[in-house]
Amino acid sequence: MCRPVRLDQDRSGAGLVVLSDAAIPAGEKLTLFLVGAAGPLELRVKVIAAQPRILKGAVLHRLRLSVLSIAPAIEEDACAAVD
Repeated sequence: MCRPVRLDQDRSGAGLVVLSDAAIPAGEKLTLFLVGAAGPLELRVKVIAAQPRILKGAVLHRLRLSVLSIAPAIEEDACAAVD
């Protein structure tokens, strides 16, 4: 299942942090699709920490991620490939 996430600031500068509406436990491996100037990328990541946050009245989950691998995304619609 594809879920949108939002990149969040990592104050330590040591990793990738996203905000998600889904609670995902530490240790879970995920695929993250990013679109940028270099084109779409597929990142395999592992959740190393998860903390709930309240943002504008909504409960979100701040996920600190460890990047396992990065590759160009093959599919135009990445979510269609995994759904």
